[in-house]
Amino acid sequence: MLNQQTICPCFRSITAFLSQFCDEVIQPRRAIKRDQRGLDRSRRATNPENYNPDGSVKKGTRKWHRSNRYQKLQARITETQRKLAATRKKQHGQLCNKVLALGTIVKLEKLSYKSLQKNFGRSVAVRAPGMFAGQLTRKAANAGGRVEEIDTRKTKLSQTCI
Repeated sequence: MLNQQTICPCFRSITAFLSQFCDEVIQPRRAIKRDQRGLDRSRRATNPENYNPDGSVKKGTRKWHRSNRYQKLQARITETQRKLAATRKKQHGQLCNKVLALGTIVKLEKLSYKSLQKNFGRSVAVRAPGMFAGQLTRKAANAGGRVEEIDTRKTKLSQTCI
């Protein structure tokens, strides 16, 4: 959802946009979970000698046999993850281009992406804001601009933004 508005009439047609971050990247959690359960069932059925009676994996070196069903399920999960990564990368590139079309000097709030991963794990894993910041920095440098990080404690942008 793209919402464009003029910031101030005194500036020369400076516009801003508001959009959901990586809105096309939707992780099919149920399908992946179902396929992973299928992997586990297949692995246990074809390798009963590698498991203890309580269901835990035996210690030591083991030989694992992978059935055709297991390999197909694994390929399906891999393909799903590849599609998500490609969509995410495409969305990041498009958003970087939109941001750099407004100007080559970009100011970002200095965030701890590791902290974001700890607090918002699934969402951050799907949308990858740290990867976006890195790509934006590279593209801005190639365009002759730069990305400046603003200290969050001094500006309090997240608290004052509407």
